[in-house]
Amino acid sequence: IPSPMDLGTVQARLDQSLYLSPEEFGEDVRRTFDNAMSYNPPKHPVHIAAKKLLRVFKEKFAKLQQPLDPPISGENSTAGGMEAPT
Repeated sequence: IPSPMDLGTVQARLDQSLYLSPEEFGEDVRRTFDNAMSYNPPKHPVHIAAKKLLRVFKEKFAKLQQPLDPPISGENSTAGGMEAPT
C-alpha cells in the first residue's frame, strides 16, 4: 500500500485538530477504505465491508458538503417562524 491510512490514525488526527479542511478528512477516510479493498481480495469479508462503508461514507459526506439553502424570500429567520415583536 503506497499511502497507508487507518481509522485509528484518522481519529488521532481529529483529536489533535490536524485536519485543515473537511476535504482533507474525507480523503483520509476514503483512502482507508480504498486501501482495505486493495489489500484484500474482492470476496474477502474485509473487502466487502470496506466497499459498503465507502459507499455509505461517500453518500453521507456528500450531503454534509452541500451548502445550506438560504431562507426563501419573505421567510422570517427567527425560531419557529414567528415574527419578532416590534
